[in-house]
Formats: sequence, C-alpha cells, structure tokens
Amino acid sequence: MFLARMISQVKWRQLEWINEGDISADALTCDLRTLENHLSFWQCKDGSIKEIEDVALAIASGRDKIDKLDIVLIEETDT
Repeated sequence: MFLARMISQVKWRQLEWINEGDISADALTCDLRTLENHLSFWQCKDGSIKEIEDVALAIASGRDKIDKLDIVLIEETDT
C-alpha cells in the first residue's frame, strides 16, 4: 500500500547554501504542516496508475485553480 501527499517539489530542491542531506525549512513549513500533530495522506492500495490518477484528482478538487500538482508516494512500510 502507498500513501500519497501533495507537495511543492520546488521547495525540496537542494539549494547550494544548504548542506547535503539537510531539508529546507520552506519544505517543512509548507508541505509537512500538521493539524493536531497529524499529517494527512491519501491511501493507494495497489499503486496502480488509475488509483494514483484518482487520488491526484481528489487532491486537485480541493484547489482553487487548475495548476501543476506534485504528489509524493511513500510505501506504507516505510513510515
């Protein structure tokens, strides 16, 4: 099973002034914002393209405008 979450890919890029392996604070405050200490994900049971497209559509439906959408998939066993 996979867990899916929308991210802002540009915030995760390695900046020349940040040490290798360090994470930008912008990525943490933007993409890892929590509510009551919980981080929300969408579940993708089999990780098929159709299922990922459905999750992307569900995530996009909550946005105010049509725009590029970056999604990260994490294997549930990695959490």
